[in-house]
Amino acid sequence: MEKFPRRQKEQLMQAIEELAELITAINHFMRHKPDALDSLVEEIADVRIMTEQLALIVGEGKVQATEQRKLQKLYELLQTT
Repeated sequence: MEKFPRRQKEQLMQAIEELAELITAINHFMRHKPDALDSLVEEIADVRIMTEQLALIVGEGKVQATEQRKLQKLYELLQTT
């Protein structure tokens, strides 16, 4: 038996693809390629949508709790600098 149902596995593979595209868009943006900003914005949107889908797969509550903990840690770090 597979750990993830087929549809979830497809979503995980799609997430990998979207993240790779974001990495490429960041590289192009850093090298000042034409239309790099537009591509970067598109890929950020795609990845944000994908991460919401991933949260549904692994447990939205867990992801939200972890995000809040990490944001609190970041806030505290920023307050000390």
